Formats: sequence, C-alpha cells, structure tokens
Amino acid sequence: MILRAGLAKASVRAVAEEAGLSVGSLRHYFSEQRELQIYAFELINERAAQRLAAVAGDLPVRDRIEQTMWALLPVTPAQVEEQQIALAFLVESRTDPALAEIVAQDRAAAVDLTRGAILALREAGLADPAVDVETATVELRALLDGLAHAAALHPADMPGHLIRAAVRSWLDGLAP
Repeated sequence: MILRAGLAKASVRAVAEEAGLSVGSLRHYFSEQRELQIYAFELINERAAQRLAAVAGDLPVRDRIEQTMWALLPVTPAQVEEQQIALAFLVESRTDPALAEIVAQDRAAAVDLTRGAILALREAGLADPAVDVETATVELRALLDGLAHAAALHPADMPGHLIRAAVRSWLDGLAP
C-alpha cells in the first residue's frame, strides 16, 4: 500500500480494506495510523536483520563485508521495494519526532556497521593502514546511501549488479 499510494494514505482503514480485514480487527493491534506505519518500518528492519543473520561468519573478511552489504542494499527487486518504503519514512521523519527517533537509531546502526567494516578491512590488511577510519566511514556511507536512494528512485537505472560493482570498486580503492 505504501508503495502504491504513499505513506500518508497508509491508514488503518485503507490497510484493513486492502487486506480484507475489518477496521476493528486491525485497530486491535494499531490504534492509530502512525503505529501501523512504524510497524511497517520495523518490519523492513526485521527483514534486513534476517538477511544479516544469514551471512556466514566464517567467510573471509572481504566476502563477509560484501555479503553484509548485499543484505542491506537494494540489490534484489524485493530490497528495492523495501528501500522505496524506507525512503518514504526517511522523508516523513523530517517532520515527525517518533519517526525521526527510529530513523536516527537506524542511521546510527548503519554508521557503526560501516565503521566496523572499514576497521575489519584494515585489521585484515585489506585496507591501507594509514586510512582515516572516520573519513572512510563517511565516504562509504555516502556511497551506500546514494546507491540505495538511486535504486529506490530509479530502479531501472541502478540494478543490483551495478550497485555491487560500485561498492567493490570503492572497497578495492582501500587496498594498501
């Protein structure tokens, strides 16, 4: 519903109608529209967490980092749709404190994960020891965010293989 009609139209009533449920049964779980919308955002994060959990911890460092990124970036049609919904939440969070808090937590986790990837590459000798971790974190986050937003807004122009190629190229640039 959010993809088709937008976040503002994803009301309890509209979702109940689309799902073939009574409004009362849906209101049992979500008393207001914002609760339902937050649930949708949390569901996207839960799906991403499941994909992250499936990344094998025994992979070589570079492979593990790439697999982690593919779990989070919109490299499949389903992930593109998730990113499109997440982008709607990101925009709405600018004026909604409840959403802003959730988006800020999500952002902080993404920055921490990115910083951890840079550190792991450096510790494994796959990144120049002189690389400034904070600068590299900002650069990589900007790249990942830009690719994700481009894929959400223009999926035909930003297929998964191009996202993967761009990320791999950037990571290759860290090599000593």
